[in-house]
Amino acid sequence: MASGWWILLGATFVALGLVLWCLAAGTADGRIGKNSYAGIRLPSTMHSEEAWVAGHQAARGGTQVGAAIMVITGGSVVVTARTDDLATLAVFVGTPLFCGAFLKAVRAANKAANKCR
Repeated sequence: MASGWWILLGATFVALGLVLWCLAAGTADGRIGKNSYAGIRLPSTMHSEEAWVAGHQAARGGTQVGAAIMVITGGSVVVTARTDDLATLAVFVGTPLFCGAFLKAVRAANKAANKCR
């Protein structure tokens, strides 16, 4: 892959990570209420506004860890863009880590939201 594509991929990871960090904060403190576009939209979290906030408060830490890993992964891809093997390694190491953090956050959200029923 040409280095320009690696830079674009890395920059995308960084941007998405920053957006997810802010989204986690906004949904956890109630600034972003229950909606059809952003947040963890599970049947449990969509049940009520109380379940929405409780779920997102429980998921905030895990989501922000995942977002931080995504930013670090993206930065690593940008820094290593001229070396395909290193950029690939950054993606192959970072992606499962941030996906795991997000999965853990979703499970926490579901558990907390279900307690509101």
